[in-house]
Amino acid sequence: MILTKLYPNNETSKEITITSSITGGLFYLFLIIYQPFGTNQFEHAYKYLMLFPYAIIATVSFCSVSILIAKCKKKWTIGLELAKISLILFLTSTLSYLYNSLFLSTIKLSFINYCYMFLYVSAVGLPISFIYILARYIYLNKKSKSVQMDNMSIIEKEFVKVKYKRSTLIDDKAKKIHSELDSVMQKEKLYKDAELTIAVLAKRLSIHPNLLSEVINTIEHKIFSDYINEYRVNEFKKIILLPENRNFTMLAVAFECGFNSKASFNRNFKKIMQLSPSCYLKQQGLKLANK
Repeated sequence: MILTKLYPNNETSKEITITSSITGGLFYLFLIIYQPFGTNQFEHAYKYLMLFPYAIIATVSFCSVSILIAKCKKKWTIGLELAKISLILFLTSTLSYLYNSLFLSTIKLSFINYCYMFLYVSAVGLPISFIYILARYIYLNKKSKSVQMDNMSIIEKEFVKVKYKRSTLIDDKAKKIHSELDSVMQKEKLYKDAELTIAVLAKRLSIHPNLLSEVINTIEHKIFSDYINEYRVNEFKKIILLPENRNFTMLAVAFECGFNSKASFNRNFKKIMQLSPSCYLKQQGLKLANK
């Protein structure tokens, strides 16, 4: 049911003050345009100034109810939000009725007259309430998602810190493994194997895959696949410079470098070089076979 659907309720005091002021301003604007409460027949040199207290009443009512509601720790729903709006309208109409009866008109206080005032306030307040609920829902949803993303980022950073803080990998050992890794990659060109995995490479270096992954992450600041694909892209750039390879197609050269598909080659080349393979060839003034 829509009334039980969760609705964001995490406004700060600053946000409440701003939204209350905007609501009061809109209330005053509606009063000037529609002139309810019999003010269209009321002639006075300071007519619009005398209407301004209604805006102050709306602002104070909105602000006070919102501050009280903000302290509520229970899960907020659309139904509760509508109840909050009803309470604001009730408080606004009550104070407006007292102001109108005591200071602007000579009409005696009565329940019937109050009901008229409540209907007038509702007629002005409901459109404003609709605008407020919709705008607030959109704004607070975006804010909530932003906070969640920030919290996730903090958690991930802390996780990485803890992960490597607990690591038994010593700097000298990491540098030694990295040196051996580079040597193997350059001499044996293992990256040309399209089926190369971190387990296979770790076995070649006689170390655990987790240890190899940590070395690559720590020193290269890359994940395993990016590390390997960078070697493949650099190999591609070397091969196409040789005249004897100009008769091969771009895809054939890519496969020779270790890529297993056209999509993988294009995606990783652009990721590393910041431009497509065809644009790179054009930039270098090189041309490969079309078929």
